[in-house]
Amino acid sequence: MATKTEKRLEKSLVQGLTVLCEHLESELLGFCWLTHKCNLKKLDGSLQVLLYFNDGTALKQAQAKQAMVDTLTLRLLAQQGIKLSKAIGYQFLLD
Repeated sequence: MATKTEKRLEKSLVQGLTVLCEHLESELLGFCWLTHKCNLKKLDGSLQVLLYFNDGTALKQAQAKQAMVDTLTLRLLAQQGIKLSKAIGYQFLLD
């Protein structure tokens, strides 16, 4: 069962990733949607962001822009009060 702190963290995380999704729709051609996996007790180091694209070309172009995606993700999560010191894991997938 999630604690109040974990519920607040999840809410902030979802808000940050929702804004990220909106940004990526305009930044990455062929971007469809994203989701995430994490351990809220150890968010730093466990966050995985899964990004889905509509075709292989869009997928390859997005993979080439992973540094931009990472910078944007960290900035948007920091705006929600979530500061991460360890790398976020990304998976670029076909929808």
